[in-house]
Amino acid sequence: MVWQRTGEDWSDVRLTLSTARSASAAEPPRLREDRLTLTDRTAAERRTVDVELREQEIGDLGPAPVLGLPGVADGGETRVLDASAPVSVPADGRAHRVPVSAFTTTARSEYACAPELSPLVTRVARFDNRSGHALLAGPVDLVRDSGFTGRGTLDFTAPGAPVELAFGSCDDYRVVRHAEESQASPGLTQRTVTTHTVRLHLSRFSAPAERAGRTVAVRERVPVSEVSAVEVRLREEACSPVPDTVDAEGIARWDVVLPPGGRRTITLVYEVSASAKVAGL
Repeated sequence: MVWQRTGEDWSDVRLTLSTARSASAAEPPRLREDRLTLTDRTAAERRTVDVELREQEIGDLGPAPVLGLPGVADGGETRVLDASAPVSVPADGRAHRVPVSAFTTTARSEYACAPELSPLVTRVARFDNRSGHALLAGPVDLVRDSGFTGRGTLDFTAPGAPVELAFGSCDDYRVVRHAEESQASPGLTQRTVTTHTVRLHLSRFSAPAERAGRTVAVRERVPVSEVSAVEVRLREEACSPVPDTVDAEGIARWDVVLPPGGRRTITLVYEVSASAKVAGL
């Protein structure tokens, strides 16, 4: 989108666009002394292992909703783009759409839900960036067979990298999540075991004419331990059903088929076992 108020209309001009902010002055950071010191651990520190719970974002069901009109993000490196053909931009200050590039690729779509983050089921489209250049982050118009469906946000995407676009939530689904935990007393092993149980209730409300079932990809996370003093175990015998996959980041996934008016309940059970030396959980 290009706009200008120079007082002179641009008619059939060759346009080159750059993400450089020439008006923004930049100064290098001042170097300061950073002193590091080493001290011996105390007896109490040697007897305990401090553990900290950390949440790390590894992905979601598409970018966050657009509030207003965000600017373009270039991923930290200036990008230069040439318009594919001569363009005309009047000096009226209004935004005009200028085509830069276009490409066609194979897309995959699914109904996805992460109940811990949102109770909504979202239609998500996934495809690879085959444009040959980076896609800048910013607002995008979402169009389906029925026409314009809304506006979303595109993240900065390198060439060949996967892209996710959320096409909004589906009102005919409802997801309810219940989580509980129970802690067992230390036994002869001197380990504390905390059992976490998560129950997900999925419902689909469909029109009377619908007959086909839909597959919903449900994702729920399981903690991943980075220290040997804390162990996390998925209790598959107590899960109903057992997750279809559990990746290295601890994201459990079920592909649930819901017929019109169908209901399903998913139960996830996992244990967090910590030795007596662990503090912080």
